[in-house]
Amino acid sequence: GIVRPAAAVLKPAYALEQEIIRNGKMTEQEVEDQRAKIRSVMIVLFTSALGMTLLTAFALAKKITRPIVMLHQGVNIVGQGHLNHQIEVDTGDELDDLAHAFNAMTNDLQRYIKNLEITTAAKKKIETELDIARGIQAGLLPQTLPQLPAWEIEAYFCPARQVAGDFYDMFPIEDGKKFFFVVADVCDKGVGPAMFAAIIRTLLRAFS
Repeated sequence: GIVRPAAAVLKPAYALEQEIIRNGKMTEQEVEDQRAKIRSVMIVLFTSALGMTLLTAFALAKKITRPIVMLHQGVNIVGQGHLNHQIEVDTGDELDDLAHAFNAMTNDLQRYIKNLEITTAAKKKIETELDIARGIQAGLLPQTLPQLPAWEIEAYFCPARQVAGDFYDMFPIEDGKKFFFVVADVCDKGVGPAMFAAIIRTLLRAFS
């Protein structure tokens, strides 16, 4: 039998234990360092991907909303009376069709307003002529009618429109022993027929 101290026998085991512990700590530190590096790389990659996603989304949103904003601004401009405003949208989709339809609408509105102005001017001219004809016609009709013994003579004139072609007259002839009476109708309306009625009235009074 051999007798030796326990410390001498276990010394290699203690040394191996310390080496294992030291190597374990170094491995754990290396793993932690690698984990930190991976974490940093993932953060950078995630931030880059998020930035690219946001930039792409912003670009797409701007591309989509820009024609809509232009249409909205165009509606406001046209609403202020600037009908010659045109919207330039080149998206190749429904918004492009809507812009073309909007431009066609403004062109139609300009033509409509121009035609309306022409029609209004023509209508105003006609109304002016009708006012003149009404004044001529009122001057042609006798203001008073002769009053004859045992006779009641009255006349009532009510045109269906602004100027009518109706005409009547009554006046004495042959020193008041006879009376000339006429009822007539002039075709058409306006200054021309009114002047024609005035000429006929003058001729009737002259040659009766």
